[in-house]
Amino acid sequence: MRAAFFIVLLLACLSLLISFRSCDFRDTAIIEGLDTSFHYRSNTIGELNVTIVKEWEALGETIHPFKTKDEMVVEIRPIPVDYKQNNDVAVCRSDTYLILFYPSRVMDAGIRKLIRRNVPQGVIVNGKRVNRVFVIAVSESDKEKLEFIQEEKAVYGDIVISLHQDSLASIAQSVWDGFLWIRNHCKHTVFAAKVDPDEVIFLGNLINYLGHAPRVRFYGGNYREFVMKARKEGDKLVYFPNDYPYTTRVSYVSGALTILSMDIIDYIIVGAQYEPFFARCTDDFMIGAVLNQVGIIPNRLIIPNCTLLELNTNPNNSYEDYNKVSNHVVVYHGMKKEEQLAEALRVFGSRILTSTGCFDVSL
Repeated sequence: MRAAFFIVLLLACLSLLISFRSCDFRDTAIIEGLDTSFHYRSNTIGELNVTIVKEWEALGETIHPFKTKDEMVVEIRPIPVDYKQNNDVAVCRSDTYLILFYPSRVMDAGIRKLIRRNVPQGVIVNGKRVNRVFVIAVSESDKEKLEFIQEEKAVYGDIVISLHQDSLASIAQSVWDGFLWIRNHCKHTVFAAKVDPDEVIFLGNLINYLGHAPRVRFYGGNYREFVMKARKEGDKLVYFPNDYPYTTRVSYVSGALTILSMDIIDYIIVGAQYEPFFARCTDDFMIGAVLNQVGIIPNRLIIPNCTLLELNTNPNNSYEDYNKVSNHVVVYHGMKKEEQLAEALRVFGSRILTSTGCFDVSL
């Protein structure tokens, strides 16, 4: 009698599980093994690099989760997901050298059109193929926005949808979903670059720069440092709770241009689950915090006649004299309005795809 009861109970549970998975957007085979309590379980990681998982598990003996009592803080730890509905996005090819990854908002369709026009999909720059993809957050419950993005995705085929609320506090979820998608769908790519949509990327200069970069364990961009410690609301960069127990100096790069060799993306995907605390609104800083744990720090690669980042000095939507922007710059950042970005792209024109800097004259 008892055995029959347990068989009925088991069948009921299996039925419930099947019905749940049938309406799930996620590809559970890809994300199996994600342990939302704290650590990944290596025996269910699946395709993730076993050596990398073992490195993190060794660190896990000394890294412990931190639960704050600061009521001002709500931690948002990204659990990366590769959704089934994104499986039809096929922008990368077997010869893709660089994949550009733009987190974008639903409302910024005009900016995406500008980027598509000026960075054609699969463009060849200095003999290297460059592809791009937009990662857009939209809540599954917002049917109107979801339908809008799905229609745009069907037209252009370059949108990865990240199913969650679109807010600054949860941008890391979009970024981590983008990393997982790139890892799974751009396996032959050499470099991935997370970039911002409010900037101009001079691809000729970027390709020249990457020609001097190592193809493994490369983490590059505009170098920065920050100290993780207890902080109060209003800190300029990130907000750590007032009872945060550790003080750690983090080396990272600006989110305007975060370049990764493909081999370290697994470190980021796995490592986010081992961070004691995941600071909101700051994906660039947390990428550094995660990679620093396994000894990966930004490569401060210096190339003559090469400036990685130049900022728009009129961020309050007034216009720059774009003709004064250096020929050696890789990224010109900070056009907050669509018409401002359009004007910059018009002025720069053919400079975007040609080489005007980042040559090593000693070679």
